[in-house]
Amino acid sequence: MFATVPSSYLQHSCHARPIFSVIGGGPLGVLTERAHWFASCKCGAATVRRDRESPPRWHSGDGWFSLKEIADRAAAEAERQAIRLALHATRGNKSEAARLLRVDYKTLHLKMKYYDIDAGDFRASS
Repeated sequence: MFATVPSSYLQHSCHARPIFSVIGGGPLGVLTERAHWFASCKCGAATVRRDRESPPRWHSGDGWFSLKEIADRAAAEAERQAIRLALHATRGNKSEAARLLRVDYKTLHLKMKYYDIDAGDFRASS
């Protein structure tokens, strides 16, 4: 199943190809991979959009990153987005988010620390 993203969300110079999948069923129904690939027909650069950060570049001054490096970065971005979306859906409840993502609590906690994600950012303010 595929979902669409508003065109205002996409930042591209020529063509955009969003790649993502959806968790089916349950209370979540959110995107697990919201890594958006942007292939520029003129520049030949691909980027992944990140919230609150400028997009990383898939090439350096010395040349292009390897396909593995690009895939690793895209997978990390997809994982980071899945964690953020699960926390949003659970209003910052890490135990419930871990169940939705089918990982144990400690794994989620360590990944949140690695990606600098604070569950408090997702709690409803009273």
